[in-house]
Amino acid sequence: MHEHFKSLNKAERELVTRILTILKDRLPQDIVTVEVRYEPRPILRIRFKDGLAIDAHCYIRSQLRPSTLPLLESACREKRHAIIFTNFVSRPIAERLRKGKIWFADACGNVYIEVPQRLMFFTIGATPHKHYLERTNILTENGAKLMFYLLTHGPEIEATYRNIADDSGLSLGSVSILMKALARQRIVEGARRNYRIVDGERLLDLWTQAYLEKLKPKRFLGRFISLYRKDLSKLKEAVQKMKLSVGLSGELAAEVLTGYLKAQSVDLWVDLEEFEEVKTKLRLMKSQNGNIRVYTHFNLKALSWSPMDKIMPVPVVISDFIEIDDPRCLETVEELQKRYLQWTLG
Repeated sequence: MHEHFKSLNKAERELVTRILTILKDRLPQDIVTVEVRYEPRPILRIRFKDGLAIDAHCYIRSQLRPSTLPLLESACREKRHAIIFTNFVSRPIAERLRKGKIWFADACGNVYIEVPQRLMFFTIGATPHKHYLERTNILTENGAKLMFYLLTHGPEIEATYRNIADDSGLSLGSVSILMKALARQRIVEGARRNYRIVDGERLLDLWTQAYLEKLKPKRFLGRFISLYRKDLSKLKEAVQKMKLSVGLSGELAAEVLTGYLKAQSVDLWVDLEEFEEVKTKLRLMKSQNGNIRVYTHFNLKALSWSPMDKIMPVPVVISDFIEIDDPRCLETVEELQKRYLQWTLG
């Protein structure tokens, strides 16, 4: 075993080994050879017979989801060469990645690698066995709540399990189980009251999956418009004057934190007990196509973990903005990470 192979968890090691075997079998060996190096994270080396060698940074994901794909695409584009290793790439995602010139290889045999004037290999349609997905209790509502705490307090965290449980709203047992699961995946390390997040990029990716699929949908109260119409700057001013637990997220929050775009919509987080008062003060009216989406808080302490008053914490803003799936998303998300979550950049 390579000395850096231990930088991966067991599932990742098995996935890399499986995909490398597929690539060696599928790629034309009379033209190229492939190997995986560890520096310490895996690098796929493609060596052509004339001596040219290309090193591609490997992004390992157990699953690819549309909700988190923009972040992953952005990370890949930051590298000169990059490839996604995963268990399964569906046909729509495969076509999207190919269109974006982003390489991928999965454990089922679906592959896209293109080196202009040298190599073009694209095969899709292979389907997975039913048991290919590794079940994990991290991608749950409780998992989202714990990862939210870690992202807003990391990368160095001084807290006992009891402290984390009290602040995240989880039971002591849930915190223990989830922290051990994150440790097994080499995302968090440490003991007692001193913990360190060692893979912030992976943590943010898992948080976004769990948050958008398990946590956020349950908090939805409806779509609204207000008498401010599309002038969200006035709505923001009204929220900032309120002495209520209201937080802005999504496009409007991203605009406030980065100044990168002109917001057209907003996600509004409220305390359920204050919702009627918020509706009255902001003059909200329910509308199926409204540009104001309202949610009830999953943690009332969240607003105190934000870099700015009346703005939701950055992990929430990033995930709410990603969900919009707007072309403006990538640059803004990158800027949010650079300013507030630098340690989550790969």
